[in-house]
Amino acid sequence: MNWQEISQIRKNGDYLRARDLARVELQKFPNSLQLKSQIEWTYYSEIKDITNQLKRTDPVDQVLVQKLIVVYEEYIKGETKRPDMAFSMILQAICPFSHYLPDFYNYIKWFGKGSLRPEDWETSTYVDREGKKRSSQSLAYEVARGLCKWAKSAQELQQDQAEFCIDWASQARSKLSDQEAIWLDWDAVAVLRRMGNYENASQVLSSVLKLKKTEFWVWAEAARIYQFDQKDLALACFCKAMLCKTEEKFLVTAHLDFAKLLISLEMFDEASFEINQSIKIRNENQWKLPEELNRLTQNSWFDPNKNDLKEAKEFYEEHASDALSLCFDEIRKVSATYLGALKIKRDGKKPKEFAKFSIKNGNNFESLLANGFNHLKMKRGAPVLVTLGIQEDSNQNLVVNVIERMDGCEWECTHQQFGIISYISDDYENVKVFLSKDKELKLDQNILRDLKNKISIGSKLKCFSTINAKSQRIEISHVELVNSAQITDMKEEKGELRKNPKGFGFVNDVFISPNLIKNTEDKAIINVQAIFSKQRDKDTYSWKAISIS
Repeated sequence: MNWQEISQIRKNGDYLRARDLARVELQKFPNSLQLKSQIEWTYYSEIKDITNQLKRTDPVDQVLVQKLIVVYEEYIKGETKRPDMAFSMILQAICPFSHYLPDFYNYIKWFGKGSLRPEDWETSTYVDREGKKRSSQSLAYEVARGLCKWAKSAQELQQDQAEFCIDWASQARSKLSDQEAIWLDWDAVAVLRRMGNYENASQVLSSVLKLKKTEFWVWAEAARIYQFDQKDLALACFCKAMLCKTEEKFLVTAHLDFAKLLISLEMFDEASFEINQSIKIRNENQWKLPEELNRLTQNSWFDPNKNDLKEAKEFYEEHASDALSLCFDEIRKVSATYLGALKIKRDGKKPKEFAKFSIKNGNNFESLLANGFNHLKMKRGAPVLVTLGIQEDSNQNLVVNVIERMDGCEWECTHQQFGIISYISDDYENVKVFLSKDKELKLDQNILRDLKNKISIGSKLKCFSTINAKSQRIEISHVELVNSAQITDMKEEKGELRKNPKGFGFVNDVFISPNLIKNTEDKAIINVQAIFSKQRDKDTYSWKAISIS
């Protein structure tokens, strides 16, 4: 039987038979590279089959893990050709399961970096079934992640082993952006922390923080790194982790780790709360209480009644913003007004929700959208303290924290001026408010919802507005009805109507449109409300009546 026939048997799925047949033929033709290659590819088929099964098991099937070890070690004890495509693909298949393979480190150390092909160090691109361009990480990247995962889970990690893993990670990362290397960085951080190399761990973690600043796990890891020499910063990081949006059960370990830090700071009331939360989560999920947790409850300072979530949240909010220096060039706290929630429609996608704020920038009040704060339960117009994260390479300020401010008043961080209703369509879909000769704005329907039966042309309003920083467009966020107001470029006059045969008229220098005076006789004494506005299709301004009485 020739190697092509054996290859077809392998491709049909009968890789064990194909291997036996190849070995028989190899005895006849011991120098056949094709037959040797077919044997290697049968190992790839078998290993790929096992790893595909492993991906479908949760928790991982240890019987399959042992089978994988046996097959892989049988493969590497043979005449393993390397560098080679088969070798690379087999190695890529086992990397995701490195932390289940006790000898994974030894495998890689034995082979060395020279066993990889030049292309195994490069990120590759491809086009998916939908025609979209995609990229896949290099094999070197996958090996580096595999080594770091192995190091994280190893019961005993030697210094030279850890350094070997970090060296691989550094070389694999060298050509990657922070975004491309995020998960490799994340794995490397854990290894560096386990080595006690907290300085390098914090440096590597900073790139992850900038990309994953809304995730609790990255802040909890930062806290574990800083707890040895910067306890105040570690406390801030734990507080930030607790404020991140996630399922409570995922915080179970973070609560316990935070408690231990608080104990070292002699903050026993706060530590009691964290211990109680950890116990509560475990009881709700029917998880066993670790002995360490039980021991902590035996301390004289422990208070089992410390369960006030509101009090804990206030504590978190008080300290969390101090952690943000780790992922921004500058942290700035500014007074702001909460403008409410906003949904932005997206084609073919679920609308994206934002919280909207108004902050003072120089002499202007600018609107600002914040992602991740649509859960805020506060009244529109409420005074808040917004923490902004500022990065030098970006002109966009990011809202990273929001707390209600007790020392402010409603709508204070908005531009406030008086206006007058200058136009109302029959269906109230188009209602305009005149603020000055160059500012006549349409009111949003959300604002009009409670005003429709209370306003008419000539109604005076106090308007609370902001400027959209991108479009420079004025946006009215709130209005209040007032009885009297001094409005720029608006006047009220009383005089004799001079009616033109064509239907329009004047009172002094105020033009009056035909629809306002169709039932009014010439020379009648009338009161007019007028605005100084731009004439249609002209660059000149004149007085125009909006209402008469």
